[in-house]
Amino acid sequence: MTDLVYPASTRLVFWLSIGLWLLPTVGSHAQNHAPLDQEVYIIVERPPEFPGGFPAIRDYLIKNEQYPPAARAAKTRGRVLVSFIVNQDGKVSTVTVVDGLGNGCDEEAVRLVSEMPRWIPGSQSGQPLRVKVILPVLFGMDYPPTYPKLSRH
Repeated sequence: MTDLVYPASTRLVFWLSIGLWLLPTVGSHAQNHAPLDQEVYIIVERPPEFPGGFPAIRDYLIKNEQYPPAARAAKTRGRVLVSFIVNQDGKVSTVTVVDGLGNGCDEEAVRLVSEMPRWIPGSQSGQPLRVKVILPVLFGMDYPPTYPKLSRH
């Protein structure tokens, strides 16, 4: 069996064509993706945690919630779902209402979450990441004493 030997010009054209084919792929990948530290994740190996866990977050919300006068007068009861990002340093940012009640409850829920102490950040492979969290804030209702366990049937 004999080895095929290609002239140098043919080998150069081959490698240049491979390089030109890969170059747009590498360039577009770098331009279309945010740097790793700016990505916002939803599911990670270790999700963000409020210091002290669910009992501590429940206590924080109960202690700091100021039931809005308009909500009290209208006897507004229910839950406001608040979305926010826990950054790599544990600070809360980008607080928005996903599902609100009105009568001042939405603004109060945003205030409560915005003023939270730092969380333990979420991480993947030991690397802290920005993670989106959705938290219910209750008005005129009692929080459960413990975090509900999910059943796996």
